[in-house]
Amino acid sequence: MAPRPHLSISDLTTIRFAALTCRASARRVPSGDPAVAMLATALRGLGRPPCVYAPGTEAVSFDEHWMLALLAAARRGDRSSRTFLLRSRIRTAEREMLDASARVLAAQLDAAVA
Repeated sequence: MAPRPHLSISDLTTIRFAALTCRASARRVPSGDPAVAMLATALRGLGRPPCVYAPGTEAVSFDEHWMLALLAAARRGDRSSRTFLLRSRIRTAEREMLDASARVLAAQLDAAVA
């Protein structure tokens, strides 16, 4: 399988640890954590919990690939791709919030490596 350009191991790890936090907090979103906010909003927008594997798992789920693609589009400032990704899977009411969470998370992750 060809590598996917949006597959970032550090971003994937961030998403996976945020999923653990979401599960532990019983869907309460701790303030100040955009990764947890993104996952909690995705849960509402999908109408089910996204499939997120445990940290360290080699396999990557469709939901994880989708979230990484959304983060990659946010990093590029690619509004068309973000709109496509959000419209393809997320309920209308949560699209804007999920888009904002993804953009904030992408900026935070970029700042952490800079």
